[in-house]
Order: sequence, then C-alpha cells, then structure tokens
Amino acid sequence: MARVILRRLRFDNETIKRVCLLVRYHDDRPAVTPRNVRRAISRIGVENMEALFAVKRADTLAQSMYERQKKLSYIDAYEETYREILKRTPVCAEKGSCHKRQGSDCTGNENGQRNGRSVAGAV
Repeated sequence: MARVILRRLRFDNETIKRVCLLVRYHDDRPAVTPRNVRRAISRIGVENMEALFAVKRADTLAQSMYERQKKLSYIDAYEETYREILKRTPVCAEKGSCHKRQGSDCTGNENGQRNGRSVAGAV
C-alpha cells in the first residue's frame, strides 16, 4: 500500500524502497540479544536502523496507553544493544562490503594479505 501511494505521489525509487523497508520491519520485535540484533541489522541495514527506531517510537506513541511503557522500554533496550554492537564492530558504508572473517577491516584488506605483501616486498 505504501509503495502504491508513494509512486502516485512521484517519490524517487530510493525513498520508496527505504519507506517500504521501514514499514515492513517496524513491527518486528526480535529478542533483545546481540545475536538477534545483529541479524536484524543485517536484514535492515545499518543505514536504516536510526530511522527504524524513530518509526518504532512514533508508532508506539500513536497507539493506546496500554503497555506503552513496556513497549518503549523494549525499544530502548533494542537501541542500547544496537549501540553496543556498533561500538564493538566496525561499520562499513556499503552493505556487504566487509569480510566476515576474523581480522578483516572495511578496506577489504585482511591481516594475511598485508603481511604477505610486506614479506613479498622484502624478498
């Protein structure tokens, strides 16, 4: 429904894609564990997480007062776990550009490659 309305209003494709993603995942409530939050980050994308928390809060505040505090505390815990994950792991600008292996960085170079190049240069 959001896609049809945004197309009718002549929004650009990137905006339509982002809004539809936020609408799709705004009711997703994974257990607040690092593993589940990392999976959500992988599905939703780091670039969309801040907007997702804003949409979740707005949706909760627009609903009735029933269990509002419980829902808001869940969102706070979810966001806190997200921030802890960001502190511990490097974040790449492009989705999927980081290697999943131990010792990789966002430049795409791994420790073994750097060491191999320095050894090759010395020989």
